[in-house]
Amino acid sequence: MKTISLVPRRDIILAAVIFLTIFLFVKTGGITWTAVKVANLASRGRVFSDPSKVEHANLALVLGTAINGELLKQRVNTAALLYHSGKAEKLLLSGDGRALNYSEPRTMRAMLRALDVPDEALIEDPNGLSTYESVQHALSIAKGVPFIIVSQSAHCRRAILLARGMGGDATAVTAAGTNESTAISHREQLAAVRAVLDSIGLRA
Repeated sequence: MKTISLVPRRDIILAAVIFLTIFLFVKTGGITWTAVKVANLASRGRVFSDPSKVEHANLALVLGTAINGELLKQRVNTAALLYHSGKAEKLLLSGDGRALNYSEPRTMRAMLRALDVPDEALIEDPNGLSTYESVQHALSIAKGVPFIIVSQSAHCRRAILLARGMGGDATAVTAAGTNESTAISHREQLAAVRAVLDSIGLRA
């Protein structure tokens, strides 16, 4: 009679422990917690709330968001401060600009012109459909020179993580008047997981 090889009891227990650990790690938000920590470490000492504290750069990347919300106004106002204080020579307005009746870059341009930022200082990037793509486009323009990122705090940290993962160098200025809701913070936590994967070359 053929002998059936049984898996040793200790291996079954070990496999169960590993499975349970992974399950609890995911269930309790361990993955998102770790990703946020990685983004915070990657951006340590690089995120400023005061525009006067950041080093001068030729380019500032202004990340897009919903055109009717307060978040975009905060980003635009901060970008205008960077330009008028001489901290940034050019502003890259990156976001979704594919539709004729909806364009984040075009909206940011109009808002910045109203704040006395000249057209020649503004560059529109209508193909910034994700933070990854926006940062990628900024790196191609910056050509190895450090640049500034403008957005809300958690978003800034994630964008810096991406920039460094792509071999670039960036600092950030958080948008003045930032008030990130719980929903936005939760969304940023999930986005941080994707950013960690992107930064190590595992972009899906």
